[in-house]
Amino acid sequence: MPPSSLSQTPFFQYLLSSLPSLRGQIKDAVTASMKQWLLEIRNISAEVGGLALEAMQTRTRRWRARRDKDPTLRTSRVGSAVEMVSYENREFDVLDNERIHVDFKPLFECIHIYTTLDSLEELQRSYQADQISGFFIVENHVLETTGNFRSERDVEELWDTLVMRLTSGIDGALRLETDPDSFLQVKECLIGFIMTLESSSSSYSTVPLHSFILVLFEKYARLLETQFNRRFDVIVQQDDHLPMQIETQNQAATVLDVVWISEEEKQAIQQSPLPYNLPWSQTFYLCCQDIAAFKEKFYAFVEGVSQQHRNIDELMSKSLDGLLINHISQTIGQRLAGTSTLSQIAQIVTNLEYFQVACVELQRSLTNLRSSQNGGSITLTASISFENTLSRALARITGLISSKLDDFFGLSEYDWTPAGREDAPSMYLYELVNWLTTVVDSLVIKEAYKDEAYKGAVSYIAECLMDFLTGRNIPMMNENAISNILIDVDFLEEELRRIGRGHLSTVFVELRTTTSIPLNNTVQEFLVPAMRQTSYAAVKHKRLSALLDKLAKYGASQRDAPARELGDRRRKEADAVGRLFPGEGR
Repeated sequence: MPPSSLSQTPFFQYLLSSLPSLRGQIKDAVTASMKQWLLEIRNISAEVGGLALEAMQTRTRRWRARRDKDPTLRTSRVGSAVEMVSYENREFDVLDNERIHVDFKPLFECIHIYTTLDSLEELQRSYQADQISGFFIVENHVLETTGNFRSERDVEELWDTLVMRLTSGIDGALRLETDPDSFLQVKECLIGFIMTLESSSSSYSTVPLHSFILVLFEKYARLLETQFNRRFDVIVQQDDHLPMQIETQNQAATVLDVVWISEEEKQAIQQSPLPYNLPWSQTFYLCCQDIAAFKEKFYAFVEGVSQQHRNIDELMSKSLDGLLINHISQTIGQRLAGTSTLSQIAQIVTNLEYFQVACVELQRSLTNLRSSQNGGSITLTASISFENTLSRALARITGLISSKLDDFFGLSEYDWTPAGREDAPSMYLYELVNWLTTVVDSLVIKEAYKDEAYKGAVSYIAECLMDFLTGRNIPMMNENAISNILIDVDFLEEELRRIGRGHLSTVFVELRTTTSIPLNNTVQEFLVPAMRQTSYAAVKHKRLSALLDKLAKYGASQRDAPARELGDRRRKEADAVGRLFPGEGR
């Protein structure tokens, strides 16, 4: 106060001496008031945080519901510009609402008094020591409303410490966790926490939390893959290899909504009269169902995460390929090796075809989905694995048919040195052809695959007949035996024409060309390189030499001179053919 006439009075001196005590009393009073306020803040801090999270959850649900109804909003998340426009009229003040009212007056008064008393630094030290920094929503409000009372750097350092301890604690708690759903639940909690902070216009950095979520994501993806690996193994191992039966339209709609097939085939199936059998078995349907579940769970983790994983689409491609190749295609291959029923193998063939189509459709649909989410492209290589397993399945069909054909050839009773020629085919061939056509035509596979099965079977028959003529099991024969074999070939070719598969007769070209040389006495023509390349390209010199050798042995065993002379000529011819490629031997 300015000097006055009272300045030298005892009363004035008394007032001056009382000021320090008065300042102390006022300071103690506002400090006690603030301490009480801090206690109240501690008591309601959990409720403040809970209200903030509840408000964010309500906001998220409301936005997801709107986004699901409007495809144009699919790529917009909570907090985006589009969402903020619709939310601004409903903004919720977590510190001042129907349930809670946080009055900052005690703090403001305390700051004012301490500032007036030139003791603000003392208050700041005391406030920081009381650890109010744990209540970051309150701290954010204090930073915004009290000027320089709080050091923003101190608050940021405390926030960084909290985030470090939080992430370390979560990581430790999840270290032995094997259920991917637990990781998903933790991610949802962290996302709610992050979005709550971001929506409160706080200055706290959420980048470390986003980065930690991506660390959790990689672990989640591995656990998710392991979980579905087991599921696919069980599905394939338990398949009955029977076509799925559809009884009602609702059942058809449920199945067709899950499987990845072309739209044209979906329409064709929907127009089929009920009840009916689907082309695929339970394996294809259940695997498609689980692939969809895997895809949904995989991308559920990154929903709401603004900091996208740099390799999320690459990781999805790799994970899906691993599931499709190692736990569907290869597991089907394992079952294939232990399956000997042709009808079941035919069903496996059909399933594999549908899996090939599914890979293409799945890749297309995922790429479209990720494009709409500003993601990358999905590339699947599993089609190659399914193609290889399909080839093994078709080879398995051919192998089983060939094994059965061996039984028929075991019944064949050829006379390899007959005195004359037959005028009818061998009896066992009638039963063989009847069995073959019945089995192959009954297979529920594509016509092209049936043709492959026929080709494999007829090629095997041709090879068996060729082995009779040139193999080591028959030591000698005469020309009449060769002619009888050709009568059987005539019968087989006629049967192939009868069932509309005359083009398969080409498998007998080598046999016919090879046998024509001794029967027509054209060995000398074969010895001429130009003739050999044009007229006898299908003939293998080792086999021709072996056939001539058998005819020579027959001639040498005969007593009449003409037969012995012919046998001697066959010997010379066999040697001449054998010398064509001396490095290869006979």
